[in-house]
Amino acid sequence: MFEDIIPSKINGTRDFFGKELEKRNYLIKTITDVYKRYGFEELKTPVFEDIKLLRNVYGDEGNKLMYKILRSGLEEKDVKGITDSDDILHNLVDKCLRYDLTLPLIRYVCNNFNNIIFPFKRYQVQPVFRADRPQKGRFREFYQCDIDIIGSDSLLCEVELLQIVVDVFKELNIKNYKIKLNNRGLLNDIANLCGLKDDFTKFYILVDKIDKIGLDKFFEEIKNLNIKDDKFNVLESIYKNNYNLKYLEDIFRNNNVNFDNLNNLKDVYNLLKSFNFNLEDIDIDFTLARGLGYYTGSIFEVIIEDVKIGSVVGGGRYNYFADKLDNDNLIGIGLSFGVDRLLVALDELDIFPNEINKKKKLLVLNANNNIFNVELINKLRREYIVDYYYNADDDIKKQMKFANRKGYDYVLVNNNIKDMSTGNVSSL
Repeated sequence: MFEDIIPSKINGTRDFFGKELEKRNYLIKTITDVYKRYGFEELKTPVFEDIKLLRNVYGDEGNKLMYKILRSGLEEKDVKGITDSDDILHNLVDKCLRYDLTLPLIRYVCNNFNNIIFPFKRYQVQPVFRADRPQKGRFREFYQCDIDIIGSDSLLCEVELLQIVVDVFKELNIKNYKIKLNNRGLLNDIANLCGLKDDFTKFYILVDKIDKIGLDKFFEEIKNLNIKDDKFNVLESIYKNNYNLKYLEDIFRNNNVNFDNLNNLKDVYNLLKSFNFNLEDIDIDFTLARGLGYYTGSIFEVIIEDVKIGSVVGGGRYNYFADKLDNDNLIGIGLSFGVDRLLVALDELDIFPNEINKKKKLLVLNANNNIFNVELINKLRREYIVDYYYNADDDIKKQMKFANRKGYDYVLVNNNIKDMSTGNVSSL
């Protein structure tokens, strides 16, 4: 009807209204209420950042998916024919939309370093933007619901974050899920053992795709990295024996590989056991890589086993910024709930509460040409969500039809209230 003048929404984005927005707000409130119980405080940051903050942190894949913003005053003609790979583009853009919430957090911590007491615990719920190919559960604009702890390398941080996952899922009535654990340093060890040290970035990107492309395709792609046959055989045996920690220990021992990262992974697992986690919900998974390049230690993802939508929670430990800026206070660990994927999952599982907004809705019918009992209506607003019917020219039958279509629980006319589900009328 309006297509010639008003375009459709951009592919990979969504509008939210009414019940759908209620669901979204309910989900975010449920998650953040748990965050607050664990002592996290809220942070908000701008929608765009200086591109120098983000450039070359997320790797080649991330650089391609960033929404870049031209310097003020430049126009489309100024960049015509220039691609992402051209060095000249670096001089034409100076900002980009948020790619995730971790880099803005690090920027905030560094900007306010002298006023922060470490460890610093913050939560943040804001949209992030990626120039990705939209598909089920994957959007170009989506909300992340982050928590991070900056300034501690204690494994209690890992436990606390995963306990929050358990608590949130309990609040949401999600029962059949799996927490996947790995260690980014352990992936380094496997790559080094198999002669892929110089191709580590390509290696972990391929590992990160195993759940999508399968092991056979993964092995096929690994051979393109010019891995030697004997090293390929070792790598193949490791991933064909995924989840088998004892098998990996034996290979490391036979090849004199340092056990530090492997022991760190075991320590996290054993600590979770001591905190009474249900170990049936936890898998040590060597195929878990996490795509972002700044992870250095523990990494984890959570999937809901009854819904094919990918991970709904992801995170890990990152010493990248501490090492780069030579400051141990920047040691960090965090996780993010994917709000948009969780919305899809909860809808598919049909486990949203029947009444997210517990207040009943009441429509005041217009039977007296806009003369209303204002005192009574204001009193009713303490108990109900109250709307007026605006058009006094419409008869009561039409007004009642409107109330039915909009799903009002009650209507009020001439100081009488009618229950729309039962038809019962009572005087006020």
